[in-house]
Amino acid sequence: MGINENNQHTATYLKDYTPPKFFIDSAHLEFNLDSAKTVVKSELHIRRNPKTKNKESSITLDGVSLFLEEVKLNKKTKEPKDYHLTAKDLTILNVPDNFILETTVKISPCDNWT
Repeated sequence: MGINENNQHTATYLKDYTPPKFFIDSAHLEFNLDSAKTVVKSELHIRRNPKTKNKESSITLDGVSLFLEEVKLNKKTKEPKDYHLTAKDLTILNVPDNFILETTVKISPCDNWT
């Protein structure tokens, strides 16, 4: 499943499937819950899929209605020039084959109740 420009789910068909560029071996999530402003911190242990044919040096994570606070790659804070942020995804540029990606985002749960 994907999300289109209208925030609606779209199907992914087998004919369009490609193996992932990266594997997430572990994920640690921390939530500071609040109905107006929830803070989510994530720590993802990521490695390149050795069988991928796509050797692109960036990784893209989906996310809608997230307000990015911080990005760290291997414990080093990344500057906005090191990533590309849109309304529906975050692309981290120039990642190594193995790394730890930490992000901090704010979300507004009450705005998602439609």
